[in-house]
Amino acid sequence: MTIGLGTDTGGSVRVPAAFQGLWGFRPTHGVIPTAGVLPLAPNFDTVGLLTRRHETLRRAASILLPQDTASPGEAVIAEALLAIADDEIGRAVRAASGILDVATEGAFTPEPGWLAAFQSVVGAAAWSAYGDWLGSRMECLGPDARARFAQASTITPDAAEAARRVIGDARARIRSWLGERILMLPTVPAAAPPIGASTDQLRVRTMSLTIIAGIGGLPAVNVPVTLSSGLPVGICLVGPAGSDLALLDVAGEVST
Repeated sequence: MTIGLGTDTGGSVRVPAAFQGLWGFRPTHGVIPTAGVLPLAPNFDTVGLLTRRHETLRRAASILLPQDTASPGEAVIAEALLAIADDEIGRAVRAASGILDVATEGAFTPEPGWLAAFQSVVGAAAWSAYGDWLGSRMECLGPDARARFAQASTITPDAAEAARRVIGDARARIRSWLGERILMLPTVPAAAPPIGASTDQLRVRTMSLTIIAGIGGLPAVNVPVTLSSGLPVGICLVGPAGSDLALLDVAGEVST
């Protein structure tokens, strides 16, 4: 297979790409139509791409995407985001940042409540879309998905609205801080865990990184990186809304 299509709401293209040594791309929210896609949370859902090679990803994107409406400028890293990842991954981001002559930027710190708000908004939307159908079929789901849908069923309209306000404020803050720059951060905080290992804490750490692009509605690309252990992870580049093709060009520079 040359190109894989997937949906990325909270990282479902970028994370598997990082864990498997692939390129993974989430475009600016809304630039690729989602007609015909089963929705999870339309405010965050995007159609993404996975490829083995950067050249393939760039060519596919040039066909699927409109021309850019923004041009990314300098790149930055945020210490608070690097601190979420294992040390070796943080060092990989710093090493890659040297290719783009990045200055460390420590002023950006995500709020602790952003992840919970994101999960509430996504959960409320997912339950609204599938709750009636799932009501008598929850046993058909795997344990993790069943637990998340069960939690989603308890989200009240008032709680969902409060979460949407948090996300609205977070989106404005992320876009204002980033401006026309490119944010470099770990795609995942650690390599993929062994089969059967607990993933609860890894999921929290991972989503703390991936929701930055999701909340902002911003394009993001995973650049494959290999750890000293031989296991794949990734560096993520997040760009201004509408800078998709230029962001992919920069990502190609980082991978060299």
